[in-house]
Amino acid sequence: MNNKTNKKFSSKKFKYGTSAAVFTIVFVIFIILINVLLSYIDSRNGGFYVDMTTEQLYGVSDASVAALSAVDKPVEIIFCSHKDKLTDVDVLNPIVMLAESYEKTFDNVSVVYKDKLSDVAYFDKFKKTSTDELNLYSIIVNSPSTGLSKIYNWDDMYKLNTEGALFAFDGEYKLTSAILATARNDEDMLSAGLVTGHGENTHLVKHFLEDFGYNVSEVDLKLVSDKELATYDLLLVCNPRVDFIGMEKKEIEAAEKTEETQVQAQNDVEANAVSEEADVAEENKENGSALVTESKSVNEIRKLRDYVTESYGNLFLFFDPNGANMPELFSLAEDGFGVRLSNMLPIYDYKESLTNTTQNSQEDWRFLGYYSTETESEGYKMHKGISESGTGIKPAFGISCLMNIPKSQVGSMSISPIVTSSENAIVWVENEFQAVPYVPLMTLSKYTKLVDSKEYSGNAVISASSSFLNELDNPSFANADLFKNMLSKMGNSYAALDIDFKVLDESTIEVTTADADGMMKKLAIVIPVIIAVAGIAVFIKRKYL
Repeated sequence: MNNKTNKKFSSKKFKYGTSAAVFTIVFVIFIILINVLLSYIDSRNGGFYVDMTTEQLYGVSDASVAALSAVDKPVEIIFCSHKDKLTDVDVLNPIVMLAESYEKTFDNVSVVYKDKLSDVAYFDKFKKTSTDELNLYSIIVNSPSTGLSKIYNWDDMYKLNTEGALFAFDGEYKLTSAILATARNDEDMLSAGLVTGHGENTHLVKHFLEDFGYNVSEVDLKLVSDKELATYDLLLVCNPRVDFIGMEKKEIEAAEKTEETQVQAQNDVEANAVSEEADVAEENKENGSALVTESKSVNEIRKLRDYVTESYGNLFLFFDPNGANMPELFSLAEDGFGVRLSNMLPIYDYKESLTNTTQNSQEDWRFLGYYSTETESEGYKMHKGISESGTGIKPAFGISCLMNIPKSQVGSMSISPIVTSSENAIVWVENEFQAVPYVPLMTLSKYTKLVDSKEYSGNAVISASSSFLNELDNPSFANADLFKNMLSKMGNSYAALDIDFKVLDESTIEVTTADADGMMKKLAIVIPVIIAVAGIAVFIKRKYL
């Protein structure tokens, strides 16, 4: 009996049969483990996929990792539809995959899928203003701990060419910037002041600044002290309609007689000043203090100049060439910041025109600007990262005041162009067009001072185009990128600059398809064939040996 048993266990049929059984059991266990592993990855990290695009559309770059390294507050990337409805849409799938890459890369980032149609109350809390709109393809970046959120539409994640077609994916920059803006610490917030009281149009830039970590508030120069003004990291004057106060009261009254558009504004100024003086006097009387009240003619021009040269602040002056003549503000530009301009001589650039306008039509005079080529100048540094990227994207401007820079250096201030027109710019003078090649469209006046061996600086950026701010939300032009670049050069660490957009082209799609087909062949054909061949070999040996 023992001999028979020994022969049975030592037979080749038993050996190969045992091998086949063990092989089968191991293979089944292997398949089960693979399924368990893939299911675990899918449930914990938002899916298992490999970014096979040539531009790595779904990847989080080292620049984003560095920019978000200090952010530890929880952040949600919220979609307004379920995942299966989004991934079927070509323009949304890259956004979903990128968001899930953020979730895998950063412990504090999570991706949330909600149905906007069934969770109306949930989404209503993100609509902070009447202009906030949400649709099924919106993306929300929200930090629960700060209560701050940012709403994007799907096309905000892309860049468009001048024909309005998608040409690049900009999702990584938008998500990283939104996380920085919403999950910031209160002590790290920057402050931006929008100067009011002169008919300014401030809504054009308010949301843009908030996206880059600024706490934005309105500033009335007639009411704020120099000390309070110095606390602002940024001051903006956006397309005022009436002039600022810089003269003595009697001179103001004389100017009012010849400038009818300023009559009501100056009356309001004096009324506010009288009211302020009365309030201060009453407070002084009650407190028994000997405070000195300001003169009725508050010098707003001096405050703006001192903000740059004494407080080393960053000032932006945006002019509308269609506005009223403003001698005080224009004097500040020339005498204070070395830039001469005149809104009585608007310039055009037909070569770079964005429409098929003729010299007899003024429906749309927008044109593209040229980045300055003075590589050693401070103005060049304001656009260096964009102009040297090789994308060819330019900022858009509209009708502009004629500007020029008489001297590149005035005392401790250097003046240089940031953007100019082309060589074909013209200006209407004495009933005819005259050539004014390479006219400055945006300038930088940089003030520097050495104090106790330490250099301090203030900046004044001047643009005399009505369209620059209007195009901040237009991805076809570089206005937003240029503005962001300038903010970064002025000390804003929330404006991440090293995150490149990914150009979409046919080669990307072709390579992606080829790689996908290759991987599918390996997974769906090669591996099963190997297993089948091994199984057949074992079967043959077991049967015939």
